[in-house]
Amino acid sequence: DIFVVVKDEVQSPGLRDGVIRDLRKIAKNAPDTRIVILAHSTGNLIVYEALAELRTNSGKLERKKELADTRVQDAASPGAVSTPEAREELKREAAEIGELLELERQTIKSIETWVSIGSVMSLAWSTGVVRESNPKYQRPIPTGEEIKWLNLWTTFDIATGAKLAPPDAAPTIPGPMNLRVKIGRASCRERV
Repeated sequence: DIFVVVKDEVQSPGLRDGVIRDLRKIAKNAPDTRIVILAHSTGNLIVYEALAELRTNSGKLERKKELADTRVQDAASPGAVSTPEAREELKREAAEIGELLELERQTIKSIETWVSIGSVMSLAWSTGVVRESNPKYQRPIPTGEEIKWLNLWTTFDIATGAKLAPPDAAPTIPGPMNLRVKIGRASCRERV
């Protein structure tokens, strides 16, 4: 149900976190695996939010790691007043943050492609429903260099009805490669 995904402050994060947990598990247990995410309709909202959260977490962890490394250096500098135990604790904390950051990076790296089919993103973005009701779909996802995003659409789909174009936002939201699927005598595809 789209309203649960967009508005429910308990269930929606649970859905997002479930996707993230599974992606991290694959990245950790099979780091050479390349993941292709295939989502339909409202599932694309969940995937979008999960990818945006991974990007946000990665940035936060990078800043935490820089700060933790600075504290380790400061504690080891001449004239610093710290015990060997305190220095070891700072090193341990920095190492833990480093491991979490590496897992976030590995998770993003493992996701090769996201294929959205019948995505409600275009409907939500074009009508402004998402922007007005919940800004979480305005956050940027990993860039096209990190994850390829292919959006399949048809003109007769009520949810899409047009190629997907993200709204203007700062920072810029990377858009997908749109591929229009035409149904007729012969099935063919036209890149748009």
